[in-house]
Amino acid sequence: LAMKIEKSVNKLEDMGKINSDFAKGILDEMNDKNSSLGIDTMNSFVHNYHFSPKAESLRTGWDNMERFLTILWQNMPSKQ
Repeated sequence: LAMKIEKSVNKLEDMGKINSDFAKGILDEMNDKNSSLGIDTMNSFVHNYHFSPKAESLRTGWDNMERFLTILWQNMPSKQ
């Protein structure tokens, strides 16, 4: 998952949809072990029903990632 996200970030940066500062912020959030949206933490939420995110951390993580996810979604190639 981390490699796919990194590839997506790099592709959006190459396309000029995000700048290098924005890309770094997304990659930092993804790699932050204390972030609710960090790869390891998200994996724990999915695979361990006893593990839940802290509300404030989840809100902050979403605030940091929302724009990226919107840009990613808007630039997904259509399936035909």
